[in-house]
Amino acid sequence: MRTSISRFCATALITIAVALQAATAVSTQDQIPSSEINSMATTVSAQTTATQGPGYMRIDGEIRGAFFILVQPDAWNGDLVVLLRGGGVSAGDPVSPHESLFPLAEALAVQGYGVAMSSYRSNGFAVSDGIIDSRIAEAQFTRHFGRPLDTFLWGFSMGTHILQHYLERQPSQYAGGLSVCGSLGGATLAWTTFVHKRAIFDYFFPGVLPDGALSTPTPTSNQFITNYVPLIAGAILADVPRAIEMTGVEQFHYKFTGNVGELIDAVVLSVAIATLDGADLVERAHGIPVDTSATVYSGSSDDAALNAGIDRFTADPNAAAYLAATDPNGRLRRPILEIHNRVDPIVPLDLHREAYLEILAQTGDTDLVVFREVDRYGHCELTPEELFQAFGDLVLWSKTGVPPMR
Repeated sequence: MRTSISRFCATALITIAVALQAATAVSTQDQIPSSEINSMATTVSAQTTATQGPGYMRIDGEIRGAFFILVQPDAWNGDLVVLLRGGGVSAGDPVSPHESLFPLAEALAVQGYGVAMSSYRSNGFAVSDGIIDSRIAEAQFTRHFGRPLDTFLWGFSMGTHILQHYLERQPSQYAGGLSVCGSLGGATLAWTTFVHKRAIFDYFFPGVLPDGALSTPTPTSNQFITNYVPLIAGAILADVPRAIEMTGVEQFHYKFTGNVGELIDAVVLSVAIATLDGADLVERAHGIPVDTSATVYSGSSDDAALNAGIDRFTADPNAAAYLAATDPNGRLRRPILEIHNRVDPIVPLDLHREAYLEILAQTGDTDLVVFREVDRYGHCELTPEELFQAFGDLVLWSKTGVPPMR
């Protein structure tokens, strides 16, 4: 029986055949401020606690609003896995320990791996915080248990921006990364796609959602589920042909498969990110970070009317630079295994695969990334067996130099 990775990702579940598991990311500085990391990593948190679990030691702590969890197996194999959580936690929700990743940490401990993970000090698209806070959690593991032999990164969705940032910019510290449903084409590409999707939805179904892309007041995850999901689903069910036409627009990056339940799911997930955290991103970036002013939308029954009537956005240069700070630079020196649903309504596989391979072809090594497709609809809809097979293949690749099967 398939088990959704949502049991590990702690993203908000949406019923009506819908799962809100958000994807993307935002930005950070190009270089990690090591002095700040080292200073905070050596801080002994007054809230640190240690507990003995079945076959492992767990340490919980908090530094500057970020909650970390460390796990060391009694029979440690010497390697460390840094878990990088995904999105799906609205900027309007309070920060709390990311307990839903702990079953994955326990499963890794059974295999002998140490684990470090952080909640990040903020929610929403907190990639800049996640880059710092995950490194702090990693350094805390070394402080408590000793330096690992090899450190592997395992990122979900938004967390894969952090994974990619580490492997491209500080490759000597890491052995490789498992990217799960990641936006490897970059935050700018991901967010431009989200804005397209929300703007297209607003054009085809005006008035269903308040305000517009990048300006809807940031709701909590529960508020989105309660207030907006029924409106979106109701609008689609009231005019399924119009919804099918909407998803046929090229920039929506989803084609109707004949399943109305998947159609509702895809539309909800497609507009969720911009609705949940678009305004928060604009606040973080101090301006609009994406540009759709020159986009030529195509694929509707009346493209002229669509292009004349759709909301458009002009990027502020400084805000765009903020968002682009974690975009891939292509200087990949450690392997990445990306495992992805073939039809992902949030992070289109083909779009991000082609974008990243094009970047790598200019400055890096395309042989250092393997894209593994799972022929299933969904975002991070992967079984534990599929995930652990991929992780084992990554470790073997890193240690032997022999790339895995795609």
